[in-house]
Order: sequence, then C-alpha cells, then structure tokens
Amino acid sequence: MKNKFITMIVVLALLFTGTAFVSADGETVYKVPVKVVKANDETQESMAKSAFDKTATVVENAGKFTYTIGHHEMKIMGSVDGIQKVFVYEGENKKELTLGEKTFEFTRNAKDAKVKLAVVVKAMGTESKDLLLVFDWAKATKEGNDQTGGEQPANWAKSEVDRAVAAGLIPQDLQNGYKKSITREEFCRLAIKMMEAKEGKNIDQILAAKGLEKASESTFTDCKTPAVLAAKSLGITDGTTATTFDPNALLNREQAAKFLSATAKACGQNIEATAHNYSDLSQISGWAKPYVGYVYNIGVMKGSDNKFSPKDGYQRQQAFMTMLRLFDALK
Repeated sequence: MKNKFITMIVVLALLFTGTAFVSADGETVYKVPVKVVKANDETQESMAKSAFDKTATVVENAGKFTYTIGHHEMKIMGSVDGIQKVFVYEGENKKELTLGEKTFEFTRNAKDAKVKLAVVVKAMGTESKDLLLVFDWAKATKEGNDQTGGEQPANWAKSEVDRAVAAGLIPQDLQNGYKKSITREEFCRLAIKMMEAKEGKNIDQILAAKGLEKASESTFTDCKTPAVLAAKSLGITDGTTATTFDPNALLNREQAAKFLSATAKACGQNIEATAHNYSDLSQISGWAKPYVGYVYNIGVMKGSDNKFSPKDGYQRQQAFMTMLRLFDALK
C-alpha cells in the first residue's frame, strides 16, 4: 500500500509539473548552460572556453550539489590540445580534481552562479590559468533522478512515436528517455536516419549520389559521430564554433525548427517561408523566423494557443513526432 501511495504521488507530480521527476530520496538532476570567462574580467571569454561543454550536469541531493563538467580537445595557437590538470578554488586555496577522460566533477553547497577554477593546458604554458565557470540557472532544465526520462512516451505522443519507431526513424538506443530533452547530436542522428528511410539507402550512398563525402573526423574537436559529420556535409548543421560542435547541448523549439527545415532542404525541398503570425512572434529570433514559418506551413510544428514558445525545451518524444511528420510530408 505504501509503495502504491508513493507511486501515485510521483505520477501526480509529473502530471502537474510536466517537467521534472523528483525521486523519493529528493535527488534532482539539472542541465545548466555554462560559460567560461576570464577570472579577472568576466566580460571576456577565456582562451580555454572551447575545451569545455556548454552544458553542465548538476545533481542535487541532501543539500549538496555535484557539478559534472564535460571537457574535450580544442584548437589553440595552431595546435590541438586539452586540459592536463584542473583545480577548483575553495576560498583562496586550490584543490586538484580528478580529471576523467571526458568529465570532471566537484561538489558545492548551493546552486552557485560562479565557480572559480584553474586549469593547465600545455599550449597555454606550464602554469595553471584561472577562469570562471558562469552558470545560467535561469535557463536550467530539470531532468530528475529518473535518467530514463520516462520509459514510455506520454499518452499524447504515443501514437506518433510508435509510428516513427515502426517506420525505422528512431535509432534503437534512443527508444527510451522519451521526456528527456533532445541534444544536438541526437537530432543529427534522427535526421540522417529519416533520410536513409526515405531514400532506402545508407547515408554513404546518399552522399555519393549528391557528389559529397562525410566531413573529416578532424572537423570538430568534440564530436566524431558519423551522423553529425554527414549532417555537416549536407548542410543540416554547423558547429557552434569553427572547431566545436557541442554535441550534448540541448535544443529549444526554434533551434529544432531550423534542424527540421535544413533536413528538408537536404532532401531537395524549397524551404523559403515567412513566420506565421504567432502571438509571441516577437520572441522568435530573427534568424529562426523563416524556419518556424516553413515547419508551420507543412504541418510539422504548429505550437498551441497561437504561441510557438521558441525558447522552450524540446523533448525526445517531440523530436520523434516531428521527424515522423517531416517524413510523411516529404513522401
């Protein structure tokens, strides 16, 4: 009876919040945008910024906050280099952290807006260089302790998600975590999977027919995923800088509209359009308006109550649904 009661409370919480799952032990996972700036001048970005992921994972449990920061190689001063050592400041003292292959972590007592680090990067000299991680908690999203993000799609999404799976549009390893926010890398994988299903060919054959090849593995220092490199060659995506892709960054709705439109263009469609007269049209970025207009015109993304909500997050299940709609629209 007690377990049933707890389950009921959790279900009600999901229904009313629609965003986060908080487990019985109170653990919550946040995805937080992070910038890397100079420690002595926060208006300037650190030279080491491209070595860090732009989204941090922060786990809150029992009043403690564990920050996990992704890192990778970067191009600096004409060479490819990465972080050799990392320290976190505790007052005036520096504590060396364990540097994993792709991440490092530290624990704080609060949702800190700024955390001072010191890093050693060979190309920047042998001495450690101070920098600040600036966390944008206003744009953080809650993921919760349930890292599956929901093993089944929501009722309103289930029919289209099931059709997308049946059509071969969803990679096997993405058929879970339906309520998790979709990442840039995952959306590229969806786009390529949809093109392969539409053409009945693998991506190498599709590229060859267009006189193209996958982008070189050296294109991005932080991502070697074949689907991302293919999407780059097809014009579906670009990097976030000249050398980085930021694969784990989460998409919002207007960014998803651009990805979907660019995928349609890669399939030979004319995507010229103007934005529908949404009541929140002024909140849609200027660069995004043509893409928002295109996906509206073909019935792929409509919004609700005449609002597009461009800066809202975009769940996996929503991405699956709209990729299916694009697949249908291109038949």
